[in-house]
Amino acid sequence: MVIEQINAHIARELGTLDREHRVHVKKLSTGKRILAPGDDAGGYSLAVKHGSAARRTQAMLSNLQNVFSYAQTQDGVLTSVGKVYKRMDELTAMSMDPTKTDSDRALYNKEFQELRNMAVRANGEEFNGLRLFRGKLYELVDKGMKINWTDSKAEVDALDVGDAINTYYLATITSETEQAEIGLQIGDVGINAWLGGNDTAVEGEWRWTEGPEGLEDGGQGRQFWQGKSNGSAVNGSFENWGGGEPNDSGNEDYLQISQASNPVASWNDLPDTNTAGSTYQPEGYVMEVDQGDLKVGKDRNGDTFDLKNVDFQKYLSETVLSIDTMANAQAATVAMKGVIENIATARAIVGANLSRVSGEMENLRRIGNSYESALSRVEDLDMALETGRMSKKSIKLQSSSAYLAQANQIMNPNLVQTLLE
Repeated sequence: MVIEQINAHIARELGTLDREHRVHVKKLSTGKRILAPGDDAGGYSLAVKHGSAARRTQAMLSNLQNVFSYAQTQDGVLTSVGKVYKRMDELTAMSMDPTKTDSDRALYNKEFQELRNMAVRANGEEFNGLRLFRGKLYELVDKGMKINWTDSKAEVDALDVGDAINTYYLATITSETEQAEIGLQIGDVGINAWLGGNDTAVEGEWRWTEGPEGLEDGGQGRQFWQGKSNGSAVNGSFENWGGGEPNDSGNEDYLQISQASNPVASWNDLPDTNTAGSTYQPEGYVMEVDQGDLKVGKDRNGDTFDLKNVDFQKYLSETVLSIDTMANAQAATVAMKGVIENIATARAIVGANLSRVSGEMENLRRIGNSYESALSRVEDLDMALETGRMSKKSIKLQSSSAYLAQANQIMNPNLVQTLLE
């Protein structure tokens, strides 16, 4: 009876030792001190918090690395464009040689225009779908149905309210360069479309009432035209009226791009209506977007910093910049000096952006390392100590196994029979 009790006790002890031994093996195999909340409730909670912070910090660091690559790509494109503009400047100087004929200059101008087009294409480069050079953005919003000016403005204003970074408004076309930029970005408009101008305040005083221009002149907007079709541009402002426009026929107070005007896609005045008929009635509008600085996350708390916008000057049309005559070459000399300085300024902004991102990356690395160290102190296993504990349990387990084997041998009926004989 006593031997049976000893045998049962040893068996229970052996089971306990085996479970503890398995725990030691699991800890050593994972390298973790805390395998479950029950091992150390407070330590487990800290480990979860530190681990989450470390992973989020690493994710933010990965984001910053992508932003750094974005800025590096900007700098690479600007470097290439700078070389293009320097060659254009060189061609300009060569065209001003008084011994050259206009035929010679026409040959120089061919290379000059190819280089100009190359710079224009470079301005539209993207990084994973995001434009590298975030200047103005234009979009033709085709509703596929008739819409009036007031509703068009309301739609754009709603977009503006919902975006804290970018500014949206009905397009205000203030220069030939901007007109060409719209053509580059959206191509031929193709439909009658509203613009951000009207003469509702004073008949004949056509003003840009939307966007930054709409804030000028005490909030009345920048005036660009005075009078009807026989009127004139104000202070040399850009205009693109169609023949015989504006005519205020039937109290027409709002500005549109019209496919019915001559030339096609020139400006026309129209009432604030959606019933003007298919010839003139707009079915959409041109929206202008001033793109704000990119907001870049810098820590796990959601704090951000601004990555400054970068853009560079470009000439979209040969009519604006050429070197095919001495007079044009002289004008191009002044222009090329300006664009080369503009490239230098743009590269300086990119350099500042790279420096800022690099600094934020280094800061995140330090923070991440701190969290990793804190996590390690909480959950990492002391391998030497744990190995010693497992060895101790192994010895006990082996000795208990031996005791149990001996106890089982003593309880063997054959052994008892042998002793009785």
